[in-house]
Amino acid sequence: MQDNLPNDPRARKELERFMQKSQVQNESEADTPTTPVGQPAQQAPAGNSANEVQELKQMVQNLSKQVQKYQKNEQQEADFKHNVESEKAVQDIINGNPENFVEDYTFNVSGSDDPVKLHVEMRALTAADIRRVENLKVEMTSGRSQYYDAEFKELVEAIATIEVTKEDVPDWVTSDNLYRTDIPIMIYEDYTAWWNSFRNSRRR
Repeated sequence: MQDNLPNDPRARKELERFMQKSQVQNESEADTPTTPVGQPAQQAPAGNSANEVQELKQMVQNLSKQVQKYQKNEQQEADFKHNVESEKAVQDIINGNPENFVEDYTFNVSGSDDPVKLHVEMRALTAADIRRVENLKVEMTSGRSQYYDAEFKELVEAIATIEVTKEDVPDWVTSDNLYRTDIPIMIYEDYTAWWNSFRNSRRR
């Protein structure tokens, strides 16, 4: 191709410059992506693409932090709920049944048309109450309860239990001068049935 160049130095120089320019343009077009119809595709500026990637990374990081925060709050809520339930269970064991034994009785009286109505309210036995009941039984029998029959032992147990746990019980029910010993025994038997039902429900 050099042999076809004109002999005139100025013309030769201009022609060489034109050929170099054409070669550079052809190489640039060859490296440019094209669309399916053969048209050069528009390329996004390199700066914009880098910014978009950075924004996506930031969005992922923010989302990850939000997820971790949510999981932490969820775990804290679960721990708090567990602690509340555990504390409630402990208080339930310590305090026992918050409700009292409440019962109304009607007893017929010999020689009278008017029955005796009796309202009774007793609290649940605590560990300290059980000790008091046992001490009172010893005091009532002078420590000789083993020499009495089963019926008398039950009467002593009934009077001691009512005396220790009573919230609203007439004094005459546990009086030493009481002739109707069936009354404290009936109250004690009902109370014992209620108390055992409460304890059995807590074992489940």
